[in-house]
Amino acid sequence: MSSYRPSEIDNMALATPGSRLAAFLIDRVIYGVPIVIAFGSIYFASEVSGRAWIAAIGALALLAVFIVVQMVLLGTRGQTLGKIALNIRVVDYRTGEHAGFARLVLLRVIVNTLIGGVVPLYGLVDALFIFREDRRCIHDHIAGTRVEHVDLAARADEYERARMAARRREAQSRYDDRNPS
Repeated sequence: MSSYRPSEIDNMALATPGSRLAAFLIDRVIYGVPIVIAFGSIYFASEVSGRAWIAAIGALALLAVFIVVQMVLLGTRGQTLGKIALNIRVVDYRTGEHAGFARLVLLRVIVNTLIGGVVPLYGLVDALFIFREDRRCIHDHIAGTRVEHVDLAARADEYERARMAARRREAQSRYDDRNPS
């Protein structure tokens, strides 16, 4: 196993626990609206006409659409609607590149959900991992990912490119000094 540790530049771009929590809450509100409509419709269906069942089915269909949209966004962009709103994304822990559909959806979401359904208090322990130095939850470790601010990551990339360009100019200058024309 590699002992890779992100550089100071990588850590600068990491999403804060607050931004990750806010994105999580936005996603839960998006999921919650159709669920509330569906259960409200089912509750009132017993006292009202059969049309409430139609509303419940429609709300559950809307929930299914939201879930598919979220998984497609996560798998293709590394972002859910909540993460887009907060300008954060999930990337490969080592490279900072897109982590791929399998790791983002299957490992981060599905495997994590299955573990949470079996292991008591897993969700709490998973969330508390965010306060470690690397700001990675258990599901980030499972999938080999990290969450970063999109704009800060871009600035870190620009900084790194500028630093490398300065090193190349410095090396070229030393070469030119040693090898005059």
